[in-house]
Amino acid sequence: MRITLLATSICLIVTFTACVSTNIKSYYFPIHEDGDTKIFKYINPVDPEFSEYWEVLSDPYENSIITHSYNADFTKYNTFYEQYEEDGAKLLSYIDYEKAKDGTWKEIKAETIDNDVFMWERKNAYNFSVKYTNKYGRFELTKRRRDVGFVDLEIMDEDVKALKFIDSYYVNAIDQNDTYQFQQISYYAEGIGMVKYERLIPNSGLQVLILVEILDETAFAREKRAYMEEEKKKR
Repeated sequence: MRITLLATSICLIVTFTACVSTNIKSYYFPIHEDGDTKIFKYINPVDPEFSEYWEVLSDPYENSIITHSYNADFTKYNTFYEQYEEDGAKLLSYIDYEKAKDGTWKEIKAETIDNDVFMWERKNAYNFSVKYTNKYGRFELTKRRRDVGFVDLEIMDEDVKALKFIDSYYVNAIDQNDTYQFQQISYYAEGIGMVKYERLIPNSGLQVLILVEILDETAFAREKRAYMEEEKKKR
């Protein structure tokens, strides 16, 4: 009798585990069959100067995406290459950009150490990490992600169910003999990708980005052109 009860208990545990181990691939940025580029417009509701555009280029043949991130003034500050594999999105390349003294922009290419960006099956925690050198010295960056469940949000005037993550960032400034960290709460909606984040950086306060629109390349170019024209008028 005890053996039967034990076997039954094990079966129930296995069944329950299978039920909660949901595949969440559909909550990450989709790869479009036609290879269309989508630009995600994120607004900072407190200070528009901290708003961003994420230009996501999908390649259905290579099963990969490239994300170019821009500040509110359309300055590109980061490029993120990812490969979609059987178990998740893997980091292929990480590039930052810094302005040189002569006004040109220089690529800062990082070396990838760990490459788990977004896993298709729900897991307790995973991370990606990179090493790079810029004008301030050598750095190591680690982003550790933990899934904390589903929440309801209103995004672009629609109610969506979003998957919530706690992202912990760790930065090791090697040449400065210093370390610091900050935390971010990220939200992903099915069929869209990231729709919101809340980032708390020590001594800087809370920074929030909320998805307000998904643009095509023509609309993105139009917004950039309008911004540049307004900037010319201010000079």
